[in-house]
Amino acid sequence: MFVKLNMKLSVLAALVVGFVTSAHAWNYTASGQWATFNFGNWTVYADEWGSSSYAELYANNAGNFACAGSWTGGGTKNYASTQSDVDVPISSSYYCNSSFNFSAPNNPWWSFFYDVWTANNQDELMIQEGWFDDGGNHGWGTEISANVTIGGKLIKSVSQANNGANNVLIFTPANQQSSGSEDIMAYFIWASNRGLLHNSTLHHLCFGVEVTYTSGWQQFTVNSFSANWGQNSSGLGNGTYKLIARHSGKAMDANGYGTANGTQIQQWSYTSGANQKWTVTDTGGGNYKIIGVHSGKAIDINNWGTGNGTKVQLWDYSGGSNQTFKFSGTDSGNYRITPNSATGSCLDVNGYSTADGAVVQLWQWTGGNNQQWSFQAP
Repeated sequence: MFVKLNMKLSVLAALVVGFVTSAHAWNYTASGQWATFNFGNWTVYADEWGSSSYAELYANNAGNFACAGSWTGGGTKNYASTQSDVDVPISSSYYCNSSFNFSAPNNPWWSFFYDVWTANNQDELMIQEGWFDDGGNHGWGTEISANVTIGGKLIKSVSQANNGANNVLIFTPANQQSSGSEDIMAYFIWASNRGLLHNSTLHHLCFGVEVTYTSGWQQFTVNSFSANWGQNSSGLGNGTYKLIARHSGKAMDANGYGTANGTQIQQWSYTSGANQKWTVTDTGGGNYKIIGVHSGKAIDINNWGTGNGTKVQLWDYSGGSNQTFKFSGTDSGNYRITPNSATGSCLDVNGYSTADGAVVQLWQWTGGNNQQWSFQAP
């Protein structure tokens, strides 16, 4: 599979991009093989190299776009996608996260996926999300691994190939999804740790759809897309903090001033109580433990859970990966708090609630303000 890359200027570390827009009307429309729309550091491409029957390209912004067309015959027709440069080192000291939501018809062949590249286009990582339907065999080349968990997601197959121009790794999940999130950096670190990469810079990120053929005129829509990247824990040192939810302005709080194992973590209006103060300590490798001042106990992901809604609680500190976290800067001094036991997820205020007592839980990263926290002097 090939993608026509038109590289843009590098973006600064810790840039955050998020777009969520209704696709009922389109602000921009174009047709033609190489139709494009530019939105700052992002470009939406038609990238239609496999057909002379050109599609229509629609967009409201770089995170809400669609292609529509009528294609017959074999071979990939296009890769309608949103693309930007990232340019961060492949390292646990850096992050690259993304979320998406797409809609597509329930007939012939297409595949939505991330297409992400290292510098000089030496390595191409294809992270599959959803498809219909060529028997579910989306790997090509040689299978090199199976049933591995990467970024909190079960990957049923990893294949490696060379298309004559660059090294290609294809990640096929155990379960399809039309909406979700990805810890993009986790895939690059997984590959790097196994000596599978030829370059150490995560350079270019794309998300979109390849279509092979359609049943007449059909549309493929990215309803929403966001991505953010940068350096972990930038500017955040050891110390005691209050942790404030960006969406509500309320503090992370141990319910009822509890000190018992299993005490629920929640949000509450800040009162300066010791159950709303947390000692943050670097444990090495960009990881931190978060200890309650009032209890001496750690913020803990219940039973190493990885599912949405898993309880976040107090527990005696043991140093487990469910009690150590990475802090990924988003913007305006806010951070995503990611447990090492569930790297595709984060600490989240249930239901975007602003009420006192709303529980803090584990949830897949979506980029919402209810998943972002500021560390402030208490």
